Amino acid sequence: MLRKGAILLILAAAAGGIGSVAAEVTRGLTDSPAVTRASGTTVPPEIVRKAIEGGYAELEDVAGWLLKDNATTEEAGARAIAVALAAGRSPKTASAQTHAAMLDRVRQAWGMAICVPRVFRIDAQKGFRPAPGSIAVDFGGANSERMPGFVRVTEKTPNVAGRELKPLTNPGGGALFGDGLDGVEEFAVALDNGTYRVTVLSFSHNSGRYAAAPLGYRISVNGERRLIGEAPSPTWLRHAELGGTGLSPLLVGTGAAPLRGGGITLKATVTDGTLRIGFSQKGGVGASLAGLLIEPVAGPTQVHLFEEARGTDFPIDRCIAYQRQVDDVFNQIADVRGRSTGPSSGASSSSGGSSSGTEPPPPSGS
Repeated sequence: MLRKGAILLILAAAAGGIGSVAAEVTRGLTDSPAVTRASGTTVPPEIVRKAIEGGYAELEDVAGWLLKDNATTEEAGARAIAVALAAGRSPKTASAQTHAAMLDRVRQAWGMAICVPRVFRIDAQKGFRPAPGSIAVDFGGANSERMPGFVRVTEKTPNVAGRELKPLTNPGGGALFGDGLDGVEEFAVALDNGTYRVTVLSFSHNSGRYAAAPLGYRISVNGERRLIGEAPSPTWLRHAELGGTGLSPLLVGTGAAPLRGGGITLKATVTDGTLRIGFSQKGGVGASLAGLLIEPVAGPTQVHLFEEARGTDFPIDRCIAYQRQVDDVFNQIADVRGRSTGPSSGASSSSGGSSSGTEPPPPSGS
């Protein structure tokens, strides 16, 4: 919750003048953890520029920066505030109209980043088997060890696609994380209509072409594109486990031994009898995958979250509450600008759309 009481927020220009928050004093913002964190956040000049002008691709780059390095929603919100403050000091937002249009764009980028699923470290209990009704996939070569209870999918299986699809090995990863497929662009499977939890799995050791986003920079589920951003394995949250009761950590996940994989859980609704999952990168396509676990939401999950990974399962009320907190800061920024430019400037403090005509077009094919 935002605490009442105005504070002096220390802001500053970077060496180039507009990219960081640390030497200029701005009054009128309410004290909150997000504002405090934003006050110490440096925003790259290129992100400032893209927050002010450009189309959907530029705005997605802003959202990608909010999510960079597997940032949590709290971190992404503070970065969104920092972007709005930094862009507000640019000469390109000197007028009330251009400042309002910039805030609308930052709100849109923040909308792409709020409550996005995050990548967590994961491993499997010894003897783990998928529950009845689930579909479990172990990606890898035809002759490599298959995880018991999982279906083997190789580079030659019809329901997986990729222009540069190839098997890979990960020594020491065991049956599930010891092999996989590199270059997965799409996976499809026939399912009854309904809603499912889809946990996508990769390896904790990723140093190849997908090291910045092993599970995909974007993941598309039945045509609905989700921006994940860059999430290299050192940034994965602790931790999750396959199997067990979910009441206490399993021996494999207490931190005494390295966790061999990483995962991200998405919700998927099937309406035409097929689940299609696509993977793309910031400047290309594909992902490096070890496996998949598909579970009906009607039943309990076998993916148990502990420690900071618990924060990746966002209830809708928590998302709405945090969105309101950050939006409240955006409104305060607009109010401060409106007071500084006077009542005749036409500045608006509402969170509605701008009439400046600078909003980016909607994404194509999403």
